Amino acid sequence: MYKVNPDLKEMMNLQEASDNQLKEKYNSLVEELSFARSAFEFENTAEIKMQMVYIIQELKERQRKREIELQLAK
Repeated sequence: MYKVNPDLKEMMNLQEASDNQLKEKYNSLVEELSFARSAFEFENTAEIKMQMVYIIQELKERQRKREIELQLAK
């Protein structure tokens, strides 16, 4: 198992990015992941996957907060 920098999530500054920026970053990571896999860069692959997971988590959390706000507004 390859080690990923534990501060990676903080370094990504996900909370400061807009939804569109996060989606664009995710799409670029998909391309990077494809290249890393084809080049057998397994350590890089692990880091890219973690970045993708963090972006997905952030987007889901934002969606959940929006849904709660809508419920409270009713």
